Amino acid sequence: MLTIEINAAIRKETRKGPVRQMRMTGMTPAVVYGQGSEAIPLKLETQPFYQQLLDVYRKNAIVSLNLDDGTTKHVLIHEIQTDPVKDTLLHADFIEIDVDKPRVFEVPITYKGTAPGVEMGGILNIILDTLAIESKPMDVPDEFIVDISELAMNESIQVNTIDIPGNVNLVTDPDGTCVSVVAAAQEPVDEEEELEAEGEGEAVAEGGSGESDAAEEQSSEE
Repeated sequence: MLTIEINAAIRKETRKGPVRQMRMTGMTPAVVYGQGSEAIPLKLETQPFYQQLLDVYRKNAIVSLNLDDGTTKHVLIHEIQTDPVKDTLLHADFIEIDVDKPRVFEVPITYKGTAPGVEMGGILNIILDTLAIESKPMDVPDEFIVDISELAMNESIQVNTIDIPGNVNLVTDPDGTCVSVVAAAQEPVDEEEELEAEGEGEAVAEGGSGESDAAEEQSSEE
């Protein structure tokens, strides 16, 4: 698993006014929860913290928080709050973890290659984009790679074919399907339009028959 280090300071400012002033000076408020202790309010330098967040975006990562009291806490990023208009950092929540204790993680699946079934007109149907696994945090892989370069039309790849490290337990159903190639669906037919078309065809047929009968009657009179 990816690991990063972040320096943080324990903060005493908890009211809105002082916290707002703190943001204006380039600091982001944060809180660490977990491990049976009280939540610890922190403050981090916004600019380096923002850059580190970009490096671990959508990835499992252990953050080592180096606090100004000389202690270090191993945490996971739980939630990042941003300003929807300015896109600036507002707040960060961390969850403290025990790096020696297994827990469940969602690990992304990366599909590589081009499926022959897609080249023949099929549609790649990705059913799973992550796998749930249980392991110690340091043993979590960054991703699972699935090769689809031999996936033909109407074929699929099952979860149990993915290479899982021995120190990792799979939580996702191993008998499930993670990706398949299916035939392109035919354009649906509107039943009302189809009935109208049939009705018009019958009307034309009846009209044709009437004209023929009239012609026969006129011929016989002559």
